[in-house]
Amino acid sequence: MRISAIVTTYERPEFLARCLASLEAQTRLPDEVIVADDGSGPAALAAARAHVEACALPGQVVTQPDEGFRAAASRNNAVRAASGDWFFFADGDLLFLPDAIEQHLALSEEGRLWTTGFALPLSSEETAALDTTALRARGVSELWPAEDDPRHAVLREQHLRFERKLRLARVAPLEAHLRKLAMRSCNASVSRTAFERVNGFDEAYVGWGCEDDDLALRLLLAGEWCRSALLAARALHMHHPRESLVDVGGRQVSPNHRYHKRHRWRRYVAERGLRRS
Repeated sequence: MRISAIVTTYERPEFLARCLASLEAQTRLPDEVIVADDGSGPAALAAARAHVEACALPGQVVTQPDEGFRAAASRNNAVRAASGDWFFFADGDLLFLPDAIEQHLALSEEGRLWTTGFALPLSSEETAALDTTALRARGVSELWPAEDDPRHAVLREQHLRFERKLRLARVAPLEAHLRKLAMRSCNASVSRTAFERVNGFDEAYVGWGCEDDDLALRLLLAGEWCRSALLAARALHMHHPRESLVDVGGRQVSPNHRYHKRHRWRRYVAERGLRRS
């Protein structure tokens, strides 16, 4: 199976360099890295290209104009340039432990299921202390928090909740139940066949959030089932300011919240997706 790692980035080339270093150290190496740039300025884009050229893995950068947060469109751009038959989606602000891709591949049953992981957050102090050269020399594993660190409890609870929701959805695959099976596209995998079947990410999502949950819902509506990699595919999230949210009834949610909540009536193909009419 040929693996394409799709790595998103925007204006954080130093984070991207660290992420690429962690991908170079995978026990199952991706066959290529396609960096999906979401409209970085000339300096950051040039730095991203330099990091990809210096990477030990074959790769390229695809970019688009800066018209707001458009991760869905950016990832579709990368998929259009990719040659793999299985996609590992990664955000450029994550560091992956060496067996992350191997774990995704095993849990996906060689691409028959889509998988979703997440990441333990690094503090601003831990992130500031990172050194890319040292990271390449010593790897990511030594940065993994001890098992008694409270950050692990949050991840374990997320995994258990996902498993409970998956059992319910299997028994009663109603849209309301399928919606609860969220994807975290910062650390996820899906086969090209399944991705193309639902026409990829919906490019109507502009602004932070919900584009990956939308993809998950449409995959499930298409009969493409999933598995949790929340505990197995370990990753660390480098600290940075959060993206903009909106207030809805006292809750901070994505600006795409209302669009995502519309009923689908079993429709699973994105109208504004990978295939452009």
